[in-house]
Amino acid sequence: MKEFSLVRIFNEIEAFRNEKFPEYGQLKTLHKLKEEVDEAIRELEESGQKDTYNLRMEYADMLILLFGAWAYTGNSINKLLEATEHKMYINKFRNWSEDD
Repeated sequence: MKEFSLVRIFNEIEAFRNEKFPEYGQLKTLHKLKEEVDEAIRELEESGQKDTYNLRMEYADMLILLFGAWAYTGNSINKLLEATEHKMYINKFRNWSEDD
């Protein structure tokens, strides 16, 4: 199985974003991400929660938009991964309710 590099993929997304959507900004990109989340939900509902090509493409869109929004901050992917690791540490010790 091919291994992928998050850094390489992030850099490709950032270059694509800079070329195609330089004026979008973080906020517009995050609003577009919300639309893609809704599309993924619809795909899951329509497929009976099965793994489909369309679902994978929706997840890919969400990742592209998340990384694209992050790129507007000017921070590296490593900063996002560091924040993610820290947030996972916090989540592990959080008291979760049934509503979470």
